[in-house]
Amino acid sequence: MPDGSWDELDTLVRRHLAEGLRVAVRLCGQNEAEDVLQEALLKVVRSFRRLDDPRRFRVWFLRIVLNAARDWQRRQRRRREVSHDRFDTQPARVRQSESEARELCDRLQEWIDELPRRQREALILTRFGRLSVREAAEAMETTEQNVRTLVSLARATLRERLRREFAD
Repeated sequence: MPDGSWDELDTLVRRHLAEGLRVAVRLCGQNEAEDVLQEALLKVVRSFRRLDDPRRFRVWFLRIVLNAARDWQRRQRRRREVSHDRFDTQPARVRQSESEARELCDRLQEWIDELPRRQREALILTRFGRLSVREAAEAMETTEQNVRTLVSLARATLRERLRREFAD
């Protein structure tokens, strides 16, 4: 890497690190987010020279975080399948009883986790990652209209779940 590029990379990473962590937390949960982010940062360091325009770093970086989260989710799914095959049981969920607000937040996070992958990613990138629709489309390698549709579907699903929750 040429002189000064390390400084530039350091500046760019520091500027967008918190955003990357927010996206990783939403996609993978608090416990795994730092590992996912660390994996993403290693990829950033290895491929920074290939970034054509440093002004595009934010979207490029969040795409790498998104891909690292997808890799983590695939590994988790394989582990669950292996665990399920071995013991023929689903892992038990432990739920802490806290305030109703915390319970609702936890339930909402579960519902977000249950959304189809692309809907979940579009929602997280635009709402929690604070990307514009254009930037999210670029990070997801799709069209802006597709991102709008995915977010709309995700929000409709979550609204319906909330409606049913409070109807009971």
